[in-house]
Parts: sequence; C-alpha cells; structure tokens
Amino acid sequence: MAAMESTRLMPVGVDSVDELLLGGLRETAVTEISGETCSGKTQLCHMASVTTAKRGEVVLYFDSTNAFNAARVQQLVELCKFADSVPDAVALSRISCVPCHSIYSLLASLDELAQQATKLGGSAQPRLIVVDSISALLAPVIGATQHHQGNVIVSETGRLLRQVAETLRAAVLVTNHVVGAGSFGKAPPAGSTGFGSLYDVNTDYKPALGEQWRGVPHVRLQLSRATAVADVVCMMILSHPHREPGHQAWIRVSETLSDAHRAG
Repeated sequence: MAAMESTRLMPVGVDSVDELLLGGLRETAVTEISGETCSGKTQLCHMASVTTAKRGEVVLYFDSTNAFNAARVQQLVELCKFADSVPDAVALSRISCVPCHSIYSLLASLDELAQQATKLGGSAQPRLIVVDSISALLAPVIGATQHHQGNVIVSETGRLLRQVAETLRAAVLVTNHVVGAGSFGKAPPAGSTGFGSLYDVNTDYKPALGEQWRGVPHVRLQLSRATAVADVVCMMILSHPHREPGHQAWIRVSETLSDAHRAG
C-alpha cells in the first residue's frame, strides 16, 4: 500500500475510468488498452493526452496508424475544462505527435528518450507517453520474421517501454488490437454499475501479441462494445496491481467521453 500511495496517479479525464483505475494512469507503469476497431482506444488516448496537457505537462504521442487527429484534440482541449488548467493554446503546445510507422523507429526513439532522461528539465520532460498502436508496429514484424527474432523484438520493446516509464517517472499508455477467444456473453459482475441491459457485450476477444507480450504492461484494460447501444463501450480490467480482474466501467463515446451510466 505504501508503494501505491507514493506513486503519482494521472487522471484520464473520465470519472468512471479514473475511479476504475483508482485515480488514473500510474506513473512509472505501462498501461495497455486493447479493443476492437472503433471501440474508443484512440479517443481515450486523445482524452488522456488532453487532460495531461491541460495541467501544463508534456505529452509525447507516437502515432503508428495516422489516427492522431489534431482537430479532434483541439476540440477536446476547448471542451474539457478542469480546475487550475492552463490556457488552451498552452495545452495544445504541450502535445507533440511523432509519426512512427516502424518498430525500429519506435525503439530508436525510446532508446534516445531513456538516454536523455537525465538531461531533460522538469518542464520539458514527458509525463505521458502514448503509443497508438503498439500492435500495428509489432504484429508485422512478428509475422514476417523468424520466431526467435520476433521474440527478441517484443522483449526489447517491452524492456524499453518499462525503462522509459521508470526513468522519466512517466505514465506510458499503449493500444493493442484483439484476436478471437472465449465466447459471446455478458461481462463479469465485478464492479457492476447497474447499467442494465448494456452488460451484453461481445467478449469473444482477447488482446493480441501473444504470451510474451502479456507480461509487459503493468495494467491491462480491454474495451468491448455494448450490443444494445452503438456509442457505449465497457472497459474491463484484465490485470491490475491493486484490483481484481473483471472490474469495469461504462463509457459513452460521442463528442467527448463521458460516464455512460450517468448520462441522462
């Protein structure tokens, strides 16, 4: 518990998500969000980036799928109002998007970040590092290389992500796609919000990238679309150092992100 209390938590900006994560993204930790296409992964990355930038802190966003939307980020900056937030123009200047279409490019950038950690001043040091998406970078390499070489690349990626998180005392947020597994049914009851029929979700998926990647993220979250309402998704904990798997939050994905169970 002492370690938990000494670790800074960085709010995502959606109350139900921050409650699920016991306060937000954890500094020095790698958090993974997996989910189907259009389940809200990039939207959550945008929201976390804006929330961090509105506190005047630096965000480094590695975009591997051209999903980063500068206009959307600006819209969120204008829509999201927090106590003691910096002016919108300052917040926008705190977010740096780096196009990254090769795992080797990401590894080089992470290695440089780790080496420069001691040289970066407090205000210039990234507090949130986003990789959207890690699976878009790793999956082609794993599939195109010999088994051993693919494992080496996955291992090195995980090592550098964890090293950068620890060295910079930053929160690292990565997205992953999903592959088929399990069966269609209802989300587990743990952490229930009482949102009725919206417990019906497609659970026929699991995070991609295999068993070797499984041990990299400190926190693993999965998004599943509700079957009854098009703009609602369930975020479920798969693993967390301080919460049991199965706890969940419901999110409405629209102009901004909001708590689905609190929407009128």
